[in-house]
Amino acid sequence: MTSAVLSESKFDVYRTVTEQIIAAIEAGAGSCKMPWHAGIVPMTMPINAATEAPYRGVNIIALWATAAVRRYITGYWASYRQWQKLGAQVRGGGARVRNSLL
Repeated sequence: MTSAVLSESKFDVYRTVTEQIIAAIEAGAGSCKMPWHAGIVPMTMPINAATEAPYRGVNIIALWATAAVRRYITGYWASYRQWQKLGAQVRGGGARVRNSLL
């Protein structure tokens, strides 16, 4: 019997997320400043260090935000293995470059 009830009311992920956002706005989130407006580090276009291909779309915003929060000083990004192939030393917990190549 419960399966018939569940099939009649489908879970709507968009509605659920929207309701959570509305609830958060109504509760008050305080002041918000976008990381790329904070002026912590210069914002450069994110580039893959191994392929030299520029990142596109929403990846740019996500990488800018991460760079600002973690105070990265370059716009170069790569996977752990790509950094290894480039001869960079990568610290655990993040892919911050620790060499003079970049």
